[in-house]
Amino acid sequence: MSCGPSFTIKLLAPRYWLTGLAVVLFAPVAWLPVTVRHRIGRWLGGVVYRRNNKRRAIVLQNLAVAVPDLSAQQREEKALKMLQWYGCAMIDYSVLFFRSKCYLQKQMKFEGLDKVESAVSEGQPVVILLAHSVWLDFAPAALSASFDLYGSYKPLSNALLDWLLQRMRCRYVKFV
Repeated sequence: MSCGPSFTIKLLAPRYWLTGLAVVLFAPVAWLPVTVRHRIGRWLGGVVYRRNNKRRAIVLQNLAVAVPDLSAQQREEKALKMLQWYGCAMIDYSVLFFRSKCYLQKQMKFEGLDKVESAVSEGQPVVILLAHSVWLDFAPAALSASFDLYGSYKPLSNALLDWLLQRMRCRYVKFV
């Protein structure tokens, strides 16, 4: 069984050249120390906070509903911090895309793995629910050394990014 779509000549079309260039420029980031990657990520998150009014409004609204006792200033501070972590997560995708599976697994720590191992050894199926974030991709990388994994996701509108993301995910799971 193959995992994900095959590369097609259509992905070389001019409409994907900017995406391809961005990916090439993104690759060296994977070899930067985590402190440098996260400095870049926090800066990127700050840019998102200042310039992406829609994303900032969504975060602020979610905070207002989830934590109504926070003042407007506290919500703004938490929104900025959350978007800075979001920026770090986006930068850390470079590691998932370009570093080896062995490197990734050495960098990760998984808490509660004993519970998963126990259920699997008893022949019980295990479903792990994750927040819709970069951890959807880091968790399979962490667990794939010990377990066969399967996943699903909604295809992206950019066919080249969709192919790249599925290719990266297929390094860790049986099918996407």
